Amino acid sequence: FGIASYQIEYFNMPSLSDVFVKGDHKRSIKLKIIKNLIKTIDFIQNNSLKKINKNNFIIDKLESRETEILNFSKELSDKFEITRLINKNKLFFENKNFVETIMHGDYCFSNILYDRRTESLKLIDPRGYLNKTEGYSFYGPYVYDYFKLGHSFIGGYDNIISGKSADSISIQEIKENLIFFTNETSLPKDLLIHGMVNLFLTMVPLHKNNSFRQKNFFKISLILDSLLWEL
Repeated sequence: FGIASYQIEYFNMPSLSDVFVKGDHKRSIKLKIIKNLIKTIDFIQNNSLKKINKNNFIIDKLESRETEILNFSKELSDKFEITRLINKNKLFFENKNFVETIMHGDYCFSNILYDRRTESLKLIDPRGYLNKTEGYSFYGPYVYDYFKLGHSFIGGYDNIISGKSADSISIQEIKENLIFFTNETSLPKDLLIHGMVNLFLTMVPLHKNNSFRQKNFFKISLILDSLLWEL
């Protein structure tokens, strides 16, 4: 009682994390995959009931992990910069109340399977528990799945998880992916960038046993933040 779970059939398909990090697909194929993933989000949201929620899930998550984030930032001798990022992120999102729709909640490459032969996609491992206030819910801010997909495609989250540095993605590639993504979603660039920074910062406490990942989550957060000066 009180435990949520789900079961799915077995799919003999690699995750998009493997496809994008280790695969040999042409960029045109990768962009087609991203387009299809964006269309999937659009389809789910267009066929979902809409809700208004006064709770700010995005800020609440950051604030609930802020102490742990700052504790680790001391080890980097970079507490000032991280504090600046946190405050800047909270200021950006504090007066934004996003419409809520059905969402996957963890829409990153590792939770999406891909069949190269049929070009079909399968979503796995959705987020169930939203927060202490909402408990288990399939609803969340409509922007959240876009942020999650962006932090994989633009921010290179899966590269970092696989052991690569945040520097393994060139600034030029980040910029090109950002332009492509915002053109396909119509999301403002500043909204998407702040959303991705929020995700990378809140990932830090979840990877406390891997300082390499934590350091590179901070590094990519600073790289993404620097792009705001160019908008």
